Amino acid sequence: MSILGVDACHNEAIAAFFPLNDTLRDYLFNILPAVNMTGRTANAIKGKTLNSETIALIEVPLPPLAEQKRIVQKIEELMKQLDDLEIKKQKSDETRTRFARSAMQTLGRGESKIAFENLIEIIRRPEDIKELENALLSLAFSGKLIPQDKKDGTAEELYSQIQIEKIKNGVKHKIKDIIKIKAEEIPFEIPKSWKWVNLLDVYASVASSDKIKTTEIKTEGEWPVIDQGEKFISGYISTVKPIIIDTPVVVFGDHTLNVKLVDFNFVAGADGTKILKPILCDSKWLYFLIKYFKPKSRGYSRHFKYLNEKIIPLSPIAEQKRIVKKVEEIMALINQLRDVIVGSKSQGRGRPKK
Repeated sequence: MSILGVDACHNEAIAAFFPLNDTLRDYLFNILPAVNMTGRTANAIKGKTLNSETIALIEVPLPPLAEQKRIVQKIEELMKQLDDLEIKKQKSDETRTRFARSAMQTLGRGESKIAFENLIEIIRRPEDIKELENALLSLAFSGKLIPQDKKDGTAEELYSQIQIEKIKNGVKHKIKDIIKIKAEEIPFEIPKSWKWVNLLDVYASVASSDKIKTTEIKTEGEWPVIDQGEKFISGYISTVKPIIIDTPVVVFGDHTLNVKLVDFNFVAGADGTKILKPILCDSKWLYFLIKYFKPKSRGYSRHFKYLNEKIIPLSPIAEQKRIVKKVEEIMALINQLRDVIVGSKSQGRGRPKK
């Protein structure tokens, strides 16, 4: 719904009409989104749509004109109050996020007891745990979670080794998939010893011998099959030659956006999943990285477009391992915090005790 204050034309997917007066216009603008239009829409190629005939069938409650005006005034008054509350909430969330990031950095320095107590004061809802995990990974992949060490070398050196390894193993990517990284596209600053690279640079795509349909997955067999469902391990199959892996691999679900670290001797991927074998990089580092940088909506990941277009911060391999170790340590504390909050909430005890 929108009120258009200028002369205009529109396509067939939009329906426009002229109310008799401004009061009725403002009333309809506020009331129509709340009206049940089930059955009043027509099927179209791109989904449901309205037209002049279906609009004419919509039933709306019609109070007297003076009451319409009072209703609109009250709605506008309440909406302003909600906007003010949203601004206050946003400021509060920003403050809590800053505190959470500070606590994470304290954890990175090994002061876990102090940070944990501070986090209990900051995190009040189970939903906040997700934001806490994002804050942790944000620090990890911006180089702020742990200090850099010159003995680790540089990401530039690792990048050169990766290119040699790719050539040696015949790993190729289509030219159109390699993005030339421009300075204005770099999202944030990273340590000088790191390097922005294409995500394609740090993994080899491992394809199944044959595409496996979900309907072909059996409940038992010889080799585990990775599907993109919530459980990920959908079953076993004995009709497809498995992939032999010598290092943990990362599995990325095209439509579900699930990410999982898998460590089997044999593995096969069902249609809709991508098996990623890291090239001279730590498997867990790649897992946490994709988990943090994965797209927010499923549409963007279709056909694994995300994996072809993403740029990521590459750190030296020794630092990758230290990052993983620290992330896992803090994740364990976050899980403890989750248990405290969820347990406190379920038992109705209010704020958890330190």
